[in-house]
Parts: sequence; structure tokens; C-alpha cells
Amino acid sequence: MEYIITESRLENLISKFLDSKLDGVELVKGKYSDIVFISPKMAPNGDDELGIMGWEKTDEGGRLYVFLLLGRAVEDMFSLQSEESLKLIARYIENRYNLNITSATWNCGFQFGALKVKN
Repeated sequence: MEYIITESRLENLISKFLDSKLDGVELVKGKYSDIVFISPKMAPNGDDELGIMGWEKTDEGGRLYVFLLLGRAVEDMFSLQSEESLKLIARYIENRYNLNITSATWNCGFQFGALKVKN
């Protein structure tokens, strides 16, 4: 059985889902990003020196780096395409943390620098 829901209702559901996934998240200074989002529940590869997202200030506003597995969780839960889930995650972070996000990209294993916590 299929259900049709409005885009605003979908965003509301995704917000609630991300609230649960990001419960307990801490924002800290990153080594390469201005802000790194640390979550004990979702640390990449179990590494507590890596965050699940990074944000850096740019001339245009800000760039968000999202750990790929967070995106996959949203994609799987709501049957979304990769770019759509990235857009919705970026909108959620922009609204929830009052950050200006002009671009967003996935961050995966070979480029963890943007998610590194400053030591």
C-alpha cells in the first residue's frame, strides 16, 4: 500500500527522525571545519575524533559536509534519492542550528578531514 504525503509533512517526519538520530550531538571546533557535529551514537568507524557533519564558513555563506551513513539512514527510511536526502538534511541543520548553508556535500571514508575534531 502506498501513501501520498505532502512535502511539508515529509520534512516534518525527517526532522523528527533526525532529532532522534542527532540526540546528544555536540558542536565543537573542527581541525579543518569551523564546526564539527559530534554524536556518540553515530561516530564514523567508532572514532570519537570524527564527527558526523562538519560546517565551514565560506565567502558565500557556509558549506556542510555530511557523513554518508547519516544520509543513507535518511534515504533508506524515507525511500529518497541521495541528493534529495542531502538537501533535506542541509535544510534541517540550517534551521535547527541557525547556520547559513549555501552548499552541502557527502563526506565518506577517504575524505574525513572535514569531520576531524581539533586536538
